[in-house]
Amino acid sequence: DLPAVVGECMAVDPGQRPTFDTLRQRVGAAWLPSSGSTSVVEAVVSGSPVATALNGRVDADTGQNIPWVAPDLSRGVGDGGAPALCVATWLGHAGVVGELVASGADGDQAWRGMLAVHIGAELGHEACVRALLPATADAEAVREPDGVSAVWIAAAAGHAGVVEALVGHGCNANTPRRSDGMSPLCAASMRGHIDVVVVLLGHGVDREAATSSGGTALSEARARGYAEIVALLG
Repeated sequence: DLPAVVGECMAVDPGQRPTFDTLRQRVGAAWLPSSGSTSVVEAVVSGSPVATALNGRVDADTGQNIPWVAPDLSRGVGDGGAPALCVATWLGHAGVVGELVASGADGDQAWRGMLAVHIGAELGHEACVRALLPATADAEAVREPDGVSAVWIAAAAGHAGVVEALVGHGCNANTPRRSDGMSPLCAASMRGHIDVVVVLLGHGVDREAATSSGGTALSEARARGYAEIVALLG
């Protein structure tokens, strides 16, 4: 669990970004390469600018420029590793995400069933999501295996700013969860996320959309005692 490891590392040295080597030792090859680290990977993890790293380095013996990464920046950062965009987004490094996107990274590259935009939506990294959208042709793609869109993920997690960014970009605010037909509005309502409810209603979502069992945003909010949301939906 990379976020947990990052938190542990930062708890040891409050206010400091975890170093690449520290994360690599803790996380292993699932996210980061076990050997052969590059300047790009280090920049992605640390949140430092990647422009210099993308330009490569000069070999001391030959004087030739040696690029740090292959042209396809969406390849894993190590054997079996996640795309650089996913790692940078998970860590909340919006500046790095923007640089990677500007350098041609592909936001539609899936890793373990999810896109970088799904990660940003889950964690509430609004700036990362906004930086990712120009590079994500299919921002409405669903995460696997649970079959939920980035809008749904952000709505359920209570990240109103991310919901606004996605819907404002043109993503469908009504796309339900595949398993039971639950809408983003219903997911937000049953969790008491009133800010998200306000955003979704402002975009004209279907407030009557029902789950496969007949539940609606209103009935779920009423059942859980969220009076303010009930007043908005009633």
